[in-house]
Amino acid sequence: MEEDFYRKYDYFSTGILNENPKAFSTLGYLIDNKILDDIKIQDKISSIIFKACALKGIPIALSNYALCLKNGRGVKQDDDLACEYYYKSIEAGYFEAREDLDKLYGISNGFK
Repeated sequence: MEEDFYRKYDYFSTGILNENPKAFSTLGYLIDNKILDDIKIQDKISSIIFKACALKGIPIALSNYALCLKNGRGVKQDDDLACEYYYKSIEAGYFEAREDLDKLYGISNGFK
């Protein structure tokens, strides 16, 4: 089933980003029935969902997607893009993202 998922990855990612209920439902079924228990697949699913929610401007999702980008979990690692998403999260009111942004820059004192 994992190989099948990778072949259908574009379907799931496009479906979720376009809010296709069938894509969400299918993923829910696969997860609920423990068919997708591979950590790499779980990371990809999480990053897709965080990105979809981040594109809707949900503050904590912006931060969670930034964390995926920072760590390369489910997506290509990209510190610059992670930084952008952390800033968007902070601007949207999720101030806890400041700590992760500080870590990204190696700052220990927080924002001044």
